[in-house]
Amino acid sequence: MRPAASFLVFVAIAACGGSPSRAPTPILDQGTWYIEVHVDSPSISGATGRAGSGTVDLVVGKHTLNFQPLIGRDLSHEATFSVRGRSDVPGALRYEIVLGAAHSDHDNALFEGHAVTADSIVGTWSEAAYCCSASGRFTLWRPRV
Repeated sequence: MRPAASFLVFVAIAACGGSPSRAPTPILDQGTWYIEVHVDSPSISGATGRAGSGTVDLVVGKHTLNFQPLIGRDLSHEATFSVRGRSDVPGALRYEIVLGAAHSDHDNALFEGHAVTADSIVGTWSEAAYCCSASGRFTLWRPRV
């Protein structure tokens, strides 16, 4: 192989991520994050909203997302989080955020995601309900200052 061709092969492998890399670890307990929620599977409550947005402050433990148009009812404005290791990717982390009453079996929504950058997390969410809960996708990001 010619030297120029072998260099191009090396650059292509490096650009495609020849070895697995991990996103930087977000620091969730610093400042306000923005959240955008999309409903992929609505509940039977008749809610018509397909997307919503708000803020999450995990230091204070509060959120401003209006769930009423998304799931047909509002949730308490509490917010908690936990970070766990992922079983499918060694060394990677999974972020769990609960909006609503964390210890309730029906008054919250669970958001599970992974870091894309140090300032963003993407994943899926599901409503805690006795029957026919809504679910979808979310993006959580912190504005860069």
